This record gives sequence, C-alpha cells and structure tokens, in this order.
Amino acid sequence: DRLRQRSASYVRLNTDTYPATAEVSIEFAPAAMDGLLRCPHGVVHLRDIHTVWYRKPEPPRIDARVEDVQARHFAEEESKAALAGLYALLDAAFWVSPPDRVRAANDKLKQLAAARQFGFEIPRTLVTTSPGAAVEFIRTCAGGAVVKPLKSGCIEYPDGRVELIYTNPVRADDEHIASVVYAPCLFQEYVPKMLEIRVTVIGTKVFPVALDSQSSDISRHDWRRDNGSGVKYLPFSLPDGIAGRCLRFMDYFGIRFSAF
Repeated sequence: DRLRQRSASYVRLNTDTYPATAEVSIEFAPAAMDGLLRCPHGVVHLRDIHTVWYRKPEPPRIDARVEDVQARHFAEEESKAALAGLYALLDAAFWVSPPDRVRAANDKLKQLAAARQFGFEIPRTLVTTSPGAAVEFIRTCAGGAVVKPLKSGCIEYPDGRVELIYTNPVRADDEHIASVVYAPCLFQEYVPKMLEIRVTVIGTKVFPVALDSQSSDISRHDWRRDNGSGVKYLPFSLPDGIAGRCLRFMDYFGIRFSAF
C-alpha cells in the first residue's frame, strides 16, 4: 500500500514459486547484459531494478512432475544457483540487506563475538559435541542452563510436517545428554527475566518492544512457542547505550534491517 501511495513500481518474487511458476531469464551479449523476472505479481527487466527488499526467502520449489529424487535434487541446486547469480548481478542496487551480509550476520557464534566486542553483556556459552564438557558446563551454571539450536532449529519431514526446536532448560543428568556426541549443541547459562525485549532496527531507526513472556508457562523460556500467541506487547524505552550498540552491530555486519 505504501509503495502504491508513492507511485513506485515494484514486483514481488516469492522464491518458493521459482522455477515452477516464476521465471528468471538472464542473457549475456558481447556489449551488454540484461534479463527478465516474470512472476504472478508482475514482470520487470533486471536493468530497471534499483532496490531490493530481501525478506525471508524460501527454497525453490520443483515441479511435482519431476519425481526422481536425484533429478529433483539436481533441479533444486540449479535453481538455487540461478537465484544466487541473480542476486549477484543486482549488486549495484540498494539492498535491505545484501544476501551475503545476511548470511554472515546469521552466524550465532559470530553474533556472540560481535555482541561482546560492542559492549553487550552475554551469557556464558558453550558449543560442543562432548557430553562430558556439556555436563561440566551445566553443573557450573549456578542458575541452571538452556540448550538451543546452533542454526535454524527447523526440522522438515518427508510428509511435509515441520517441527521447531526452541530454547529449553537442560539438566546435567538429562537422559539425552549422551546424544550431544552426534551433533553440536549450544548451551548457555539460564538468565531469569522479567520481560523480553524485541528491538527492530531499520536503517538508523530503533523500535523496542517489551514482551511479557513470563505470564505464561508456554512462553516462559522461549516467547516464540505457540507462535507467540497470548504474549502481551508493551511499550519500552531502551537503557542508555543499548541502541547505539545495536547500530554498531549492524554497521559491523553491513546490514540495514535486524531484530535483536
């Protein structure tokens, strides 16, 4: 609606419609390069794209008529490569935010290192595949510990079911500790909280909101459980210095949108 109010021409590409119903054509000639982006929401030449809002892209979706597993994998990898090439060719556009910068900023360990560098207080953290190291770490956390995914925490099953792994309290005598050996786990000391603060930053504008996650057992350890339903949002003013640290964090990663 806001783009239409400004008479700005735009096209929306849902990346999970490519290549099934969306089309990307890129042509190189001796003297020039151009291409066409065609999708249900419109058509645009690459030379006319000046700004890109890069928001939660989904993986390409291959036509159901391609039934062979290896063929589907090949088609998906080729489609990902075409989209990555498209993004690279639009490097002169204004991005919110550049995909390579987004990927770098999504690294939790690099996030922690940057947060500490810019003055944020961070909880004690351990990433390990050693059950013994995990047990020792948990035992030394006087207020308890939590375990969380190192990356996405999203598990997709062949039948289409999707499960999410949230932040969960963990004990040293947990029956599953031994399985840490199969994949790295991220452990942190438990931080009791009165509220959780969600700080959305776009450009240099900072929008803090408090989340009353402690009023329900469902959201007590992770406000995202049950899709955040029932969690009250409240106005909040950030303490001095925190907003500036958020902006320095974004400058460090070269991103223009973030949610802390």
